[in-house]
Amino acid sequence: MFKLDRQNIIIILLVETALWLFLWLFNDYLALLLSSIFVPILISVLVISLISDSLEKSHVGKKYYYLLIASIIIPSLIWLFFKIFVGYKIEIF
Repeated sequence: MFKLDRQNIIIILLVETALWLFLWLFNDYLALLLSSIFVPILISVLVISLISDSLEKSHVGKKYYYLLIASIIIPSLIWLFFKIFVGYKIEIF
């Protein structure tokens, strides 16, 4: 079984960051679309997990929540980076 220790979390987050950066570099429209879809879904999963964990104690560790929060923050920070430093503008019409 896959153990979620500190080293594995760092690797997962680095791979996720590399994939988001690759996507933003080569197809910014698709990256914006996927970021706009994934971030609210992950926020919803986080809220539902926190509510269910407060109602009935589960055996999900803190690392799950840290990984989920980092998965929300990473696309948001990369979008912010591209908006500020690259000058990305949303041109839909």
